Amino acid sequence: MTKIFDLDRAALIVTDVQADYLAADGFLGRAGKRRMTDGEIAVMAENIRRLAARFRTAGRPVIWARSAFRADMADCAWGAGWADRYFGAPRGFLVEGSAGTGWLAGLAPEKTDILLTRGTHGVFAGTSLDRTLVNLGVGDLLLAGGPLSASLSDTARGGAALGYRVFLAGDAVFPPLASYPPISSAQAIATDEALAAPQSAAPARNADRSAFLVIDMQNHFLFPQKGDEEARQKNFARNSELVRNCAAMADHLRAKGWPVIWLKTGRRADRIDTAMHKLREDILLSGDSLLLDGTWGAELAEGLAPAPEDYVLYKRGQSGFGFTPLHRALRNLGVSHCLLSGGAASGCLGATLRDGAALGYRFGVIEDALYPVGSKYAAVLADYAEMRKTADVLAKS
Repeated sequence: MTKIFDLDRAALIVTDVQADYLAADGFLGRAGKRRMTDGEIAVMAENIRRLAARFRTAGRPVIWARSAFRADMADCAWGAGWADRYFGAPRGFLVEGSAGTGWLAGLAPEKTDILLTRGTHGVFAGTSLDRTLVNLGVGDLLLAGGPLSASLSDTARGGAALGYRVFLAGDAVFPPLASYPPISSAQAIATDEALAAPQSAAPARNADRSAFLVIDMQNHFLFPQKGDEEARQKNFARNSELVRNCAAMADHLRAKGWPVIWLKTGRRADRIDTAMHKLREDILLSGDSLLLDGTWGAELAEGLAPAPEDYVLYKRGQSGFGFTPLHRALRNLGVSHCLLSGGAASGCLGATLRDGAALGYRFGVIEDALYPVGSKYAAVLADYAEMRKTADVLAKS
């Protein structure tokens, strides 16, 4: 990894520089468990001030993340047993409203900075940080603060998995960097190196590609083997048209250079790997062979075949973004807009659309390549996406 980040694409994230961690009269100070001397804390604080000033001058985001909990810690999402091993029983630590949750003296956000409060180690977990960074056009992260073994390392891993280039201001962290093994997901640099990072003349280029997502166009959903024969024949005719529309769309958009991504649902026979919500699981996955990996029901319908350059992702629940690498894959491809086909409107396609919209993607939905045909839920989808027709898309060069 390069040691130089792009200041015009960067954000500074400062985690947990709070009194209970660092002040002499804070929780750890009173318990005699602070892991830095007053001199080391002063150097760290000064480096954070210098970094924050540089980022503000450059017009780049400065994000402060704080931890705060209920007195009973019921809303704490730290790793089980971490607090006990790190500093002893956590009762009374970082209680919302207490002086201990305040910033270390001399450190505090300014009005233009961004403040996040969370109850987890990593700042990405359970917060809007990723979407905020997308809105701000951020691609590089510089981390400062601590604790190095928890909040910083977990934030580095979370950011790296999402596709950010992550850097660590090694002399602006606690405990001292030398006390902790290297973090493989972040490149350590000194504050002076970070301050000297170049500011490019051109603005960061945002993702602007479109992708075609084909969701659950599988035999189990389109051509069920059970039910009234007349209804099955009617369903076969309607869904066969959906398959033809979907295939035509895939061929057309692939030729235009769009990435085509096929999302398929599957499961083990014992359902141990399912992420389907429980109230629907018994209905959707009833039967010994439905959607089992490798069975006819789990395969794409006849007439649909991924090209060698296409992408196939497997999911175990409804949303294509849930427990899959779809978000990172779209980032790798530079995609900001997705056109959806498949279904179901109120199930997997709808869940994928909602999750993706919350992540910042723009969407279109192909009405005549959507099942079930005539779904009333299509009106809900229209609140999140532009509704399109196959013929309209095919007519555009």
